[in-house]
Amino acid sequence: APRPNGTGFTRERDLILSTLRDLAIPNVVFITGDVHHAELIRHRLSPDYAVHELIAGPLSARQGHPRFLERSLRSRSLGGLGWADNFGEFAVSPDRLTVRIIDAAGTVRLTRVFRPAAREPDTTASRVEVGRGGFTGRSHRPPW
Repeated sequence: APRPNGTGFTRERDLILSTLRDLAIPNVVFITGDVHHAELIRHRLSPDYAVHELIAGPLSARQGHPRFLERSLRSRSLGGLGWADNFGEFAVSPDRLTVRIIDAAGTVRLTRVFRPAAREPDTTASRVEVGRGGFTGRSHRPPW
């Protein structure tokens, strides 16, 4: 059920997350903002599946602080920064995703490195193709 003062999109969120989990899509990262603080969060959707949410900002808006996390997603904060102007920097390479939260003075306040999750070899085709008829059903699983 939607929380009081929440967005009201709980059902849609849960459908997206359960689909990602059921299809075992690895290394899912949501990059978000507009919550007036920075935070790196792991949502443990099942014992063997998690997604990450990376929040940055604000750089020039009202500052806030990290809030209580969603219990139904078994969420865990991996670090946060409140009451400070900040922005996020994301560096992606084949073997890692490095996230830095940097304050307005240029000081790195938080760094976290994510490595791809191990997975079974992909037996599907190598990419999703979109043509006049839409998706062909072949999939591509990027390292992140």
